[in-house]
Amino acid sequence: MTTGDFAHAASTYRSAYPGGDCRENEVMAPHTSFRIGGPVRVMFCPASPEETAFVLRALRENGCRTVVMGNGTDLLFSDRPMDLAVVKIGERMSGIEVSGSAVTAGAGALMPKVSSAARDASLTGLEFAQGIPGSVGGAVYMNAGAYGGEMADIVASVTALTPEGTIKTYTGRQCGFGYRRSIFEDNGEVVLSAVMTL
Repeated sequence: MTTGDFAHAASTYRSAYPGGDCRENEVMAPHTSFRIGGPVRVMFCPASPEETAFVLRALRENGCRTVVMGNGTDLLFSDRPMDLAVVKIGERMSGIEVSGSAVTAGAGALMPKVSSAARDASLTGLEFAQGIPGSVGGAVYMNAGAYGGEMADIVASVTALTPEGTIKTYTGRQCGFGYRRSIFEDNGEVVLSAVMTL
C-alpha cells in the first residue's frame, strides 16, 4: 500500500512557518482523554486559520491520510504506529474574546474555560458547558449539550475551512444543528471559531 509523502509535507510546512509546531513520530496517548495511541508520522498544531489551511493543503497535495482533532476527548487511536498525519486544533487556536453579549472563541478553546469567561463577564447561557470536557470545535461539530442547554441555543455564527481551503462563515441557523449533530459532520469542513450570543 502506497502512503503519502509525510516528510515532504512537513518540510513544506517548516519552510513556510519556521516557528510552527510540527512533530514527527508523535505518540498520540498524551493527546487523548483515554491516554492511548501510538505514534503517527507527523502532527501539526497550527496557530491560525490561514496556517490550518496551508497545512491541510500541503497534506492533500502530498497524498497524506489526515485526521483533524481537537481536545481528543473520547477519541481512540491504535497503539500501533500509524501512517497518518494529525492536525490538532488546540491551545494555539484557543483565544477567547468577550464583547458585549457576544463571546468569540477559537475552535481549540476548552468549553469550561469559555463558560468561565462568560461567567466572569456576568453573561448567562453557557452554564451547561462547564462540565463538557471538549473544545469549541468539537462542541459545534456535534452540537454538544448538557443540563438542558446545547450549542444550537447560543451559536450566532461559525467560521469554517472548506476542503478546498476556503474560509467561510455560517450563521447559527445555517449550521443545521440537530440532536448531537451539525452540517459539519456531512460537509467535511473544519470548524475554526464560533461566536456565541449570551
